[in-house]
Amino acid sequence: MEQLVRRKDSGLVPFPKHWPKRILGGRATFQTKCDMLVGPCSCLMTHMEYHEDTLYLLREYSAEIEPLVLRHKSDGSILVPKYWVQSDFMQGHHSHLVGACTCGKTHTGTEACVRTLLDKHIAVFA
Repeated sequence: MEQLVRRKDSGLVPFPKHWPKRILGGRATFQTKCDMLVGPCSCLMTHMEYHEDTLYLLREYSAEIEPLVLRHKSDGSILVPKYWVQSDFMQGHHSHLVGACTCGKTHTGTEACVRTLLDKHIAVFA
């Protein structure tokens, strides 16, 4: 099984060059080919690990995405990665998976919603 490597700092996954290019009916004016498998793409969509088209390609090409390793900052907190589309998974706006959050709570990382997010995005805490 092919292991697709994430970009080190962002966690994004470039579209593999050896796969046939895909064009989704996104918001791009000229049907631009996708350059990202996971993350903000040239087609103007933000592809996610759990989107059906991404899962289909992973099955089709017998591939998997390496886990995204989320590391604690110096204050012990872990921020929500910038490319995660919050409206897809949480009520309200959240800034942290662990630590004092803009929602007014202090997340520990053990909440069911946080664990679900980690699973959906193929992510783990370091």
